[in-house]
Amino acid sequence: MHKVKMTGAMIALLLIIIIVVQNMGEVETKILFATITMPNSVMLGITFLIGGAAGLFTALIYSGKKDPEKKEKTIKKENE
Repeated sequence: MHKVKMTGAMIALLLIIIIVVQNMGEVETKILFATITMPNSVMLGITFLIGGAAGLFTALIYSGKKDPEKKEKTIKKENE
């Protein structure tokens, strides 16, 4: 199992390196009133990090919400 995970990680790393190398060209991005020039690979990385953070934040918010009626039933059973 360890070799499968290591192989998967190596393939993912190779794909990331290929994507970064192929996207080294400059790109202009307009954010509100500013125009920022950066390599396309940096823009892809920033987008990936923002998307990951948004997904993690959403998962954390919704993982704490349980059915309130179910919680009340559990408390009633414990008190009996």
